[in-house]
Amino acid sequence: MKIPKFIFTILFLFGLGYYLFAIPLPTVCDSTITYRVGTIDNRFHLSEDEFLTDIIQATTVWDSVAGKKLFAHDSNAELKVNLVFDERQSLSEVVQSTEKMTLENKQKLEAELEEYKQRSAAFDEHLNVLNSQIEGWNKRGGAPEEEYKRLQEETEALKKEANELNAMAAGLNINVEDYNGQIGQLNQASSNLSNVLLTKPEAGIYDPKENKIDIYFNVSKAELIHTLEHEFGHVLGLEHINNPNAIMYSRSSEITQPSEDDRIQLKNHCTKHTFFERAQKILKARYNQ
Repeated sequence: MKIPKFIFTILFLFGLGYYLFAIPLPTVCDSTITYRVGTIDNRFHLSEDEFLTDIIQATTVWDSVAGKKLFAHDSNAELKVNLVFDERQSLSEVVQSTEKMTLENKQKLEAELEEYKQRSAAFDEHLNVLNSQIEGWNKRGGAPEEEYKRLQEETEALKKEANELNAMAAGLNINVEDYNGQIGQLNQASSNLSNVLLTKPEAGIYDPKENKIDIYFNVSKAELIHTLEHEFGHVLGLEHINNPNAIMYSRSSEITQPSEDDRIQLKNHCTKHTFFERAQKILKARYNQ
């Protein structure tokens, strides 16, 4: 007995409908994603063990939010995490070193200016007292020999102090010029970095085709951890969030704790949906844009 074709069609459509509406699709959170340390440019002055420790700290954040192991280190994994040294890090280091030098020189200059002010004030006070004493003796027809000798010694001492103050003032002028020059260098370095960041604004990039994460900045430990967290978020399929306090915000920061928006987005990615539910969600997101 042959079964009519329309019955096969009905069974097929029933099966397709069951798949589309009843069977939940797998999520990125169903299995652990493995990674390994790739290349580390030695100009970062960071060892492989130190970098791996930072990566583990970053991935553990997402593990904690999901309540399960999402990432694990495996020296044979396909996903590589690299530290790539280019002009962004190079210019950033120039800015940092120039900022440090400028701050140190500013503090030194401020201390020298304060010393100059104090010595100048003491000099003016001493000079006024000496002039008053000389004027007083002149009105009385002159000073005794011992007093005259003392006044002469104080006058010479003040002349010496005046010469030292003049030399100090000249040195301060040079130091101020040097400081202003350093400010100019800092501004130029900052401008150069800003220009580069206009064309290469990323602190890191996840490339799914090459299955790699490239990190370009190591300005501070907190910012490095943040960048790693951000890129591993992209590995999970998370998108940018319009919240400056979020890990998945588009701009780099030193924030390393996930915001409520980060938690909600990961929860949505880890929640199982049917094909129909997922399609509805995608269409709704596009409609709301």
